Amino acid sequence: LAELALDTNEYRINAGGAMVLHGLREETHDLDIWCTKKLGDTLAQRCEVQVLPDGTRRFVPAPDVEIYENMLPGETVFLNGIPVAPLEDVLALKRQLNREKDRRDIAVLEAAIAARIAARRAAVTLAPIAPEDIAACTELYNYYIENTCITLEEEPVTPEEFGARAARITRDYPYIVARDGAGKPIGFAYLDAFNPRSAYRCTADLSIYVDHACRHGGVGQGGIRPVLLQPQVQALGGAGHGAERKHAVAPAQAQVLGDGAQLVGGIQLAVAMQEIFQAVMPFH
Repeated sequence: LAELALDTNEYRINAGGAMVLHGLREETHDLDIWCTKKLGDTLAQRCEVQVLPDGTRRFVPAPDVEIYENMLPGETVFLNGIPVAPLEDVLALKRQLNREKDRRDIAVLEAAIAARIAARRAAVTLAPIAPEDIAACTELYNYYIENTCITLEEEPVTPEEFGARAARITRDYPYIVARDGAGKPIGFAYLDAFNPRSAYRCTADLSIYVDHACRHGGVGQGGIRPVLLQPQVQALGGAGHGAERKHAVAPAQAQVLGDGAQLVGGIQLAVAMQEIFQAVMPFH
């Protein structure tokens, strides 16, 4: 790699080489590298080129080194200064190839990913939102405004706006922040009024946001999505107008009950969110 002098922003090592660098293998017989079209154009002037059926190119700049022009946007992990595909991407490739040797690697990769997730999940803590969480939660939320349409907002919010919303919500509902082992907020969840009309007074929305950097491994599809496909909120019993609400939350649904203490609801939400975040939070 040093001799090739490739731009580390334009490629990442995958397959067996990535497993070696991640410490899951002692050696590999060849080096498979994924690169961008920009780097491909440079390599086309320097080495043998093969055009593949899908129109991308394959380069062989050195013996036992193959570079494929198929690097998609995504995360690059730098190990000792070398750009490497994350384990999840290596696993996806191995599952796609599914040769006998790949199936052996699949078992190793799955075990490594599961062990890493379990270790980091254990470090996740939950607590009511605090003033020191506002800046990080605002940044976390703004990512989804700027890069998705799921918030139904178009302009990023300021920490002051986010803090004011949190203050309003916590007057009536619990608002929980998930923090990693270093104390950094990596997700938050809260209940909020579903509709101001009286008929909806016993119904509330459950919202969960996870740091986009912690999404690999099925946060949405394997964890949050099944939770939210269940009835988010069930109104049980009847609360009188102006009655203080009690919030009881289970991993599969949120229930808003009439008459009770918000503190009890907050504790119940915290317990439920601990289960939810631990079920859905995979970490690198």
